[in-house]
Amino acid sequence: MKTYLCCPKCYEIYPLDPLATDSTGSPKACSSQPTPGSEICNEPLWKDVIQRSNATTKTKEEPIRLYLYHELEDWISRLYSRADIETLLDNSLLGRSEDAEFELGKLKVDALRELCHTAGLHYSSVKEQLVQQLLHYNRKARRPMDDPPTEEELRRGFDLLEYGHRRKLSTLRKALLKHLCDSKGIGYPANCKGPELVNRIETWRVENGLVDQSSNIIRPKVQESNTSKKGTKVLGRETLKEVRDLEKTMMQKFCKGQILRHLLKPSGLPRELDELVKTWEKEYKADIRGTLRGDALTFNEWFAKVDETPTWGSHQLSVLPEDWYLQLQSWLRMNEPDYDFSQLSRSAFVRNKISRLGETYRTRDTTASDAYIYYRDLDGPWSAGLIQSIFSHTRTLSSGTERTQTFLLVSQYRPLPTDKAHLDHFRSYPTVAGKIYQDAYFQGQAVITMEQVICHFGRGDLELPGMDCPCFVALPLDRS
Repeated sequence: MKTYLCCPKCYEIYPLDPLATDSTGSPKACSSQPTPGSEICNEPLWKDVIQRSNATTKTKEEPIRLYLYHELEDWISRLYSRADIETLLDNSLLGRSEDAEFELGKLKVDALRELCHTAGLHYSSVKEQLVQQLLHYNRKARRPMDDPPTEEELRRGFDLLEYGHRRKLSTLRKALLKHLCDSKGIGYPANCKGPELVNRIETWRVENGLVDQSSNIIRPKVQESNTSKKGTKVLGRETLKEVRDLEKTMMQKFCKGQILRHLLKPSGLPRELDELVKTWEKEYKADIRGTLRGDALTFNEWFAKVDETPTWGSHQLSVLPEDWYLQLQSWLRMNEPDYDFSQLSRSAFVRNKISRLGETYRTRDTTASDAYIYYRDLDGPWSAGLIQSIFSHTRTLSSGTERTQTFLLVSQYRPLPTDKAHLDHFRSYPTVAGKIYQDAYFQGQAVITMEQVICHFGRGDLELPGMDCPCFVALPLDRS
């Protein structure tokens, strides 16, 4: 049991010499800071206690609060040094009258016996694993890591598993016991219950010399030391009075650790399960629902298609306003400098929506929420804008063929000034956490094509200190 000084205010802990009788060598006050720029806690860790005896009075320093920590090795040693621990583990089913009414087939039992962790090794064969000590308490000393667990170790392991789950009757363990009886040729009645199976296997172990009844693996000194200890009290009640208390705690922590290791491991499954994965994919591939990007790659021709095929007649064409026409010419000069502008038509199909990659984009006057977009020029940074107008224009190329292309007139939002950029805490991750913009546009409108559009964005209004202009955060809604 280790003892630490504990701050009564922020609960920071500090090492404490177990032999110290005063604050010498220990901090007098808490030096913890929640953040580098915050104030130091500075809460006193010691108090003066006046001790009076007869005619003398003296003052002694005592910690205000202590934190006790029980080492894991100590917990396990206490478990293994209990009186009659072997009997408790071996006869865990004795005294139970319930019947399981459930059996696992030999195939499933074998699968359980071959249970492996993510590295593909048996839990009982990995010395670094706590499970080896938890589930196989009388393992052979210096057993090689690649040796499979013995029948006896497996049975003891499932005993503790049963305790960990705090179940009244372990159907899993009964199935395993029946499998052991079958594999060793030990006969048993069809309606044999759990206690009878335990007795039969114990008899078989004694007959085959697997148990030396005259010896005790528990060291007498350790056992004597343990019986002299007082029971641990937590919240006013004694703990560790039953074998089940510790096993439940250990199994819960072990299961949580296995889940965390699985989540943090780059490859979720061991290589030993490759064949199983192939079978699973073959049987259930039709039921897998992929992401929007996965669908786009699978059905690329249909999914990436922009709705630009002319479905309108000449009577639906409109003459482009002068500023639209000039912006179109400006875009062509930049992207197609050799184009013959004498052939450029002033007519176009003005529309209020356009679809691409399963998303529909609309103008501001139609639906404002569908007009907020992220876009970019080539591989440049993302820009946030508001779609003001959409039109599809058909032009004649130098080869004599016609090409229809849809253009968007976008009002581009102004980013934060350079001296205020530090207020955008997620500015280094704009594609994930969004970016903060001023609710104001650059002068004029940008002309972009649908290929430059990335996704919609959702906006949330903000008030930033020192900013006269309203601001908002633009969160990308990229469903791919």
